[in-house]
Amino acid sequence: MVAPLFCAGLTVFSPLKQAKVGPGSRVGVIGIGGLGHYAVMFASAMGAEVTAISHSAKKKEDAIKMGAQHFITTSQDKWAKTASRILDLIICTSFAKDMPLDKYLSLLDVGGTLVYVGVPESDLPSLPPPLMIGNNSAPRGSNTGSKREVIEMLDLVVSKGIQSWVEEIPMSRYSDAVQWQIRGEARYRLVLKSDGSL
Repeated sequence: MVAPLFCAGLTVFSPLKQAKVGPGSRVGVIGIGGLGHYAVMFASAMGAEVTAISHSAKKKEDAIKMGAQHFITTSQDKWAKTASRILDLIICTSFAKDMPLDKYLSLLDVGGTLVYVGVPESDLPSLPPPLMIGNNSAPRGSNTGSKREVIEMLDLVVSKGIQSWVEEIPMSRYSDAVQWQIRGEARYRLVLKSDGSL
């Protein structure tokens, strides 16, 4: 299924490309969903060591199949302390209101970057300057990508045989699809398919 690549796929491919991710890069992905599953697969295909980050372990098996070598469960005690400074880049796809931004930034090594591709539901928490000064880290945002990056993304998909994790839903069940999305049950993009009902 190609369609989701041109939105969700490109949204995470662009910051990976701009960060020059490749062999030796250490990439974390917060949120293993529609955006996050592409980020894990792309970063892995680009040669990075990938750490998937989620609030529970229920997606761990999927994340490993997508190419993640490590998995952090943020509901566990001291998760940030045990993973301090292990990443060069974090792609954040989370929409959570209670995002522990200070802990996420602590995962970055010196000069690391946390890139927002998901729009939070509320303002970000305040950040004490010493947190970023201490490891020379920075948060930034990213919005989709360029035509050139579309071509580069598709080249990567073809050369590495990347397959979108998509569920096709008949158009007549669009209301079910909305509810699955709200409940976080989509694995991992839902595509509505015409069935002649509308």
